[in-house]
Amino acid sequence: MNNVYFTKLATPTIEIATAFDRWENDAELVPLTRPNRNKQELERHMPVTVAGLTERLIHNHIYLIYLEGQLIGEMNYQVDPQHLLKKG
Repeated sequence: MNNVYFTKLATPTIEIATAFDRWENDAELVPLTRPNRNKQELERHMPVTVAGLTERLIHNHIYLIYLEGQLIGEMNYQVDPQHLLKKG
């Protein structure tokens, strides 16, 4: 049986930022993971840094997914994201 486990991201490292950068700029994954209204947005490279991940943690809960001790993915969510809350 495969050993899959999740850990909450508390302190980003350069290794984790490098993995996020690779995933978030993979041409095959981009159409599946972020909205793209046009070709320019689809092809835009969005660098991921340790500082950027640290800032994301202010509003996002990020969990790292490991398989047999190797980082293979991430999942995240927001509680009451401001862009979805109705005003008034």
